[in-house]
Amino acid sequence: MAHVVTPACTPAGTASTAPIFVLGCGHSGTTLLRTILNAHPRLCGGPEHGLFSSVSDWNAPLRTKPRFSGKPQDATRLHQEFCCSNEDMCRRLDRLRNITVVDYARSVLSAYCAAQGKARWVHKHPSAVHMMNHFVQSFPDGRFLYVVRDGRDVACSLAERLGSLREGVSRWVRDNAKMVPFLSLPALLTVKYEALVASPERELRRILCHLGEAYSDRMLRYHEQPHASRCSPPLISADRARATNPPPRGDHERRREWQMRQPISDQSVGSWGGCFAKRKGAARVFEEAGGLAMMRQLGYQP
Repeated sequence: MAHVVTPACTPAGTASTAPIFVLGCGHSGTTLLRTILNAHPRLCGGPEHGLFSSVSDWNAPLRTKPRFSGKPQDATRLHQEFCCSNEDMCRRLDRLRNITVVDYARSVLSAYCAAQGKARWVHKHPSAVHMMNHFVQSFPDGRFLYVVRDGRDVACSLAERLGSLREGVSRWVRDNAKMVPFLSLPALLTVKYEALVASPERELRRILCHLGEAYSDRMLRYHEQPHASRCSPPLISADRARATNPPPRGDHERRREWQMRQPISDQSVGSWGGCFAKRKGAARVFEEAGGLAMMRQLGYQP
């Protein structure tokens, strides 16, 4: 597979505080990349949240605290999500009124990063691909990392959660179609999952070049870092995280936490072969749902 060409490199050491957005269809490796970036001394992954999808008008003043997508609209939950354990952070959350969701996000996320001793926040959420135009307009200083992966692997992984291969293919095609218009954006870097797990240091250096950050070998030890927040216990024990077998696929959150505690690996690349072999007509379903066309558009040669 051809290596994606790197855009012009931003010099490291510029002390940028520009936000970073990790985008891509679910099960494409976005959580892995966010977790790796969070291990960098200056980058802060923070909790995964739906703050930006909680309001429709990003330019209108907020009359109440914005809710997180699918979660209660109350300060208690917001404090819990951002692990609000110090009075300054709590006061910052409580006093924000009549500002836009963009200003709210900059204030809250920057304060969270500062509490972690870091400089730049990293946003990652499955809904982000549907709001790319808003991100570009509202965060002109933002840097974007677009993670793509072989659609057959993604569709098979999604099918185990959604119960339908066709639905998994359709979601993969739909989410990536939202990103295609932005592929030539200078602030956007396309990251292929297969390249990341095959040559992680080389790919991370390319990513950090795009972000204007110095490389840190701490990122490849991301799995040794604590993944639970300071205000909530881990979903699985350290002993279970070191176990050979992951939690069952139906236990999605625990399984994902287990995966993020494992060293980087390319074992799941090409897993679609066994999936297709077990599903009659899988290749036809993938093509009919637009999978082959989208793969070619993203630079894959199935």
